[in-house]
Amino acid sequence: MNEILEALHSVKPEAMDYRGAICIIDGAHFLDQLEEIETVEKQVRHAQMAIVNKSDLIEDGTRAKIHSVLNDLKSDIVIKEAEYGAFDWDFMKEDLMHLSSIKFDETSNKEENKPKTLHLTTQEIIDKNKLIDFIDAISQDCYRIKGFAKLVDGWQQVDVVGRRVDFKPIPTRDEETRLVFISKIGPQVIKPIFSHWEESVGTKMKLR
Repeated sequence: MNEILEALHSVKPEAMDYRGAICIIDGAHFLDQLEEIETVEKQVRHAQMAIVNKSDLIEDGTRAKIHSVLNDLKSDIVIKEAEYGAFDWDFMKEDLMHLSSIKFDETSNKEENKPKTLHLTTQEIIDKNKLIDFIDAISQDCYRIKGFAKLVDGWQQVDVVGRRVDFKPIPTRDEETRLVFISKIGPQVIKPIFSHWEESVGTKMKLR
């Protein structure tokens, strides 16, 4: 990132005014993600500000632990909290570079550690309880599951982060069920998706 900023400044110094890096944190899942995803720690250490979203879902004990962990990772990081992504934008007027230090180093993003994304589709109508059973079985191997499902009681938007599963009714769609899986274990998630789908749902589906 440092190289990109330096190159941009040398070509067109007036093109941007860099005032710092902000890390958006999923407060409900941050502590788990910190253990599972290497880049989470780096993103915190390389930011001037951390915005802890979903603060309404965090118990006081967990909130204190998150703040403690953030300060351990970066002692001078500025911490703010938000609910539903809504927070005070006054910090946009500040130069965060003067509030907290920043460190640049080589990226850890490599082809072999990129999360694997898979798409499941089916034209069958699905029983909601069976879909929940499938999600419970496969979610431990996925960072995220999301999409739209044609259920017995109508179309639903599906959103899964960790063990939290949210369904929201949506208008009728003239499409097939589509679910997206972001795998923690790369292509190895393919076999579990097929086996758990067969055990829990049992309808025809395609996975790509």
